Amino acid sequence: MTDNSDISYTRVNGNPAVMITMQKQTEFSTSDLTGEIRAVIERLEERHGDIGLEFAVLMDQGHYIDIIVSSILRNLIIGGILAIILLMIFLRDIRPTLVVSIAIPVSLMLAFTAMYFTGVSLNIISMSGLALSVGMLIDNSIVVIDNNAKINKIFFINK
Repeated sequence: MTDNSDISYTRVNGNPAVMITMQKQTEFSTSDLTGEIRAVIERLEERHGDIGLEFAVLMDQGHYIDIIVSSILRNLIIGGILAIILLMIFLRDIRPTLVVSIAIPVSLMLAFTAMYFTGVSLNIISMSGLALSVGMLIDNSIVVIDNNAKINKIFFINK
C-alpha cells in the first residue's frame, strides 16, 4: 500500500474534500446497507454540522436497486393481471380462469416462503425468475386445461 496523499487530492463542488468509498460484503443487502449509511451520515451532519462537516453522496447504488426491484414487482403484478384477462378472453370459461388466478398468488407466496426458509435473498435475479415462473405457470395451465377439455370431449362423444 502506497501513501499518495501528497500528490492526490479531491474536490467536490470546487471545495477540498475527503472521498470515502464504502463497499458491502456479499452477505449483506445493498439497499439495507445504503439506508444505514444514509442514517449515519444524517446523524454525523446533525452532530458536527456546526463545524462545517458536510457530506455529498456521489453515487448510491442502493437507490438504483430499489428502483429496479420496484419496477420488477410492478411488472410482475401487471403481467399477472394481463394474463388472467387474456385467459378469460381465450378460454371463455370462468372456472379454469379462477383456478389459474388463484394458483398464481398461492405459488408466489409458497416460493417466497421457500426462499425465506432456505436463505435465498430477494434480488434482481430471483425476482426475474419469479416473473418468468408466472409465465410458465400460465402456459402449463393452458396446456392442462386444453388437454382436460379434449379428454372430456372424447368421453362425452363416446357416451
